[in-house]
Amino acid sequence: MKARQGYTLVEVVVAVLISLIMISAVFSVALTSTRGGAKEDRRLVAAQAAQSMLKRLANYVCSDPNNTLIGGPSNPTSPGLASWSFNGFQGCTDNLGTVYALAPGQHIINCPAGILLPATVSANTTVSYQVSWAAGCYTLPTPIAANCGPAVQVAVYWTE
Repeated sequence: MKARQGYTLVEVVVAVLISLIMISAVFSVALTSTRGGAKEDRRLVAAQAAQSMLKRLANYVCSDPNNTLIGGPSNPTSPGLASWSFNGFQGCTDNLGTVYALAPGQHIINCPAGILLPATVSANTTVSYQVSWAAGCYTLPTPIAANCGPAVQVAVYWTE
């Protein structure tokens, strides 16, 4: 019997299957790296938003929200508690209402797109921060006692 040249059907099918497995593995790695990169971009934006919130809150640390002569960071031209609150600042709302921005508790801030976060990611984003003070540091009517400062934790939540 004379040997035939060429490949058998089994050899061709095995070669095609091996090629398909290799191609799907390459596409899987490419797709995973693309998704991971997009997630990292959003995490970076969230970290920048948290830093931005901390910097904004730093403006409130050495303040007296009951001062009737000097306006606060939210509204420098209008003295009083409202100028020391996030509520009403550029259309933002604070779930605690018109309170001192560093009043103890969990503040959940909702702002129009582009105020705290870039407009591209802020549609489904919530920025919240927790303020706590050492015992005796936060007293009314003057909220900041000497040598005291608040502990602030910022969290940024978004849906994908």
